[in-house]
Amino acid sequence: MRLYQIARIHRISGLALGAVLFILGLSGFFLDHENFEFLSDTRISPDWVPDAILAKEASSFTAFLIDSEDADHFIAAGKSGIYNSFDRGKSYRHDSRLQTFAIIQVSGDETGEGSSFLAATTDGIYQSVDGGRHWDSLALSGQVVESITRYRNQVFAVVDKTEVFRVMLQQGRVESIQQLEISPIAESVLPKEITLGRLVRDLHYGRGLFSGIYSLLINDYSALVLVFLAVSGLVIYFKTRNIRLRKTHSKQSLFRWRAVHSNRWMVYSFVPIFILLVTGVLLDHPDFFRSMMKQTRLSTAYLPPVYRDLSADIWGFDYDGKTFRIGNRLGVFKSPDLKNWQLETEGFAWRMKRLDDDLFVSGMGAPNHRFSQQRWVVLKGTPHMPRDITFDRGQPYFLTRKPDPRYPLPKPDSVSLYMVLLGLHDGELFHPYWVFVNDLAALAAIILVVTGYLKWRRHRARPRST
Repeated sequence: MRLYQIARIHRISGLALGAVLFILGLSGFFLDHENFEFLSDTRISPDWVPDAILAKEASSFTAFLIDSEDADHFIAAGKSGIYNSFDRGKSYRHDSRLQTFAIIQVSGDETGEGSSFLAATTDGIYQSVDGGRHWDSLALSGQVVESITRYRNQVFAVVDKTEVFRVMLQQGRVESIQQLEISPIAESVLPKEITLGRLVRDLHYGRGLFSGIYSLLINDYSALVLVFLAVSGLVIYFKTRNIRLRKTHSKQSLFRWRAVHSNRWMVYSFVPIFILLVTGVLLDHPDFFRSMMKQTRLSTAYLPPVYRDLSADIWGFDYDGKTFRIGNRLGVFKSPDLKNWQLETEGFAWRMKRLDDDLFVSGMGAPNHRFSQQRWVVLKGTPHMPRDITFDRGQPYFLTRKPDPRYPLPKPDSVSLYMVLLGLHDGELFHPYWVFVNDLAALAAIILVVTGYLKWRRHRARPRST
């Protein structure tokens, strides 16, 4: 294929769907950093967004607790803050703007004082001693605490999925804070296979290549490059067009834009961009690809290094007085000393919640489990990927995206910027069938990557005049 033909295909693909690629790249970057406070603090009137986005906002709560001492008292929390209801969800009051991941209750029987609540937030651990009406900073201020659990006067907090802190309490006040020294799980203990679906999700969400933040940084770089290429490509098109129409005679600016648009650093991003595009298409059609992604199993020996080193992949933590447990994307692991780990259950342990003497594990793409009376039980018939679990008069209730009329949730009077960006990224902000436009944009981007690389190689291969 000749160079002018490659250039024409490249130009047509970019002009046709460059704007969609800009939206996908920019929204994807911010969604990868969902803990940015301005994403939840920036509120938009519901008059400006479709019903689908309103439904997303209404079902975005990540924590739900029924007061063990007052069954009429519900606490719901999420990106928009903490809400209280004292009439079993008929009405709610918005008592805090704290972006909250989890809430646990400390019974008055255990403290000898009144019942209190602890919240894991993007600004550390917060405590309420007046039934959830007011919240005060307790520990780890400024840290993103994504999971929290408690054993007697010890509170364990998972920070940024990489560190675990033990907060010792004395009469409701912090006595000491200690970061636990957790040895990495030996590679020989880790499961030897994962599903294709697990790999696809990990790659797309920036955790599928290397341990720590490196996978996310690669995703960030790729997303921002995609945004820049969309903008710079449009600038180059109009500058070239103006020169051909003799509206301007200056070519230096055009040459500078072309040099930046096609430099080596742009080329380096082609592989991760290609991965983002392909995995995005697979995730856009879960019903169509579910069987393939669930049944196809891959050996971790041939996968990226992160599947053999999960030292920075702590999604949940538990301690029962004798045994420590960690939940990560490959399962639940136990240890008596935080050094020697054994695998207990396989599958992504997305959420871990201790209620009384039982430990509940919410699976992502894996069954839910319950550890009770020293044995693990698969919770058949329970909802997929529950966000939280609480007891209502001794019976567990699983919080999911689908509303349950028995346990009404608050109805926010505005929509967060995060939800708008999520609607932009998956297309629901425009139309339910916009997902197919995203698919076309992904195909166009693959063509742009291939033709862009070919153009770059052809230009480099040209002899330079002396």
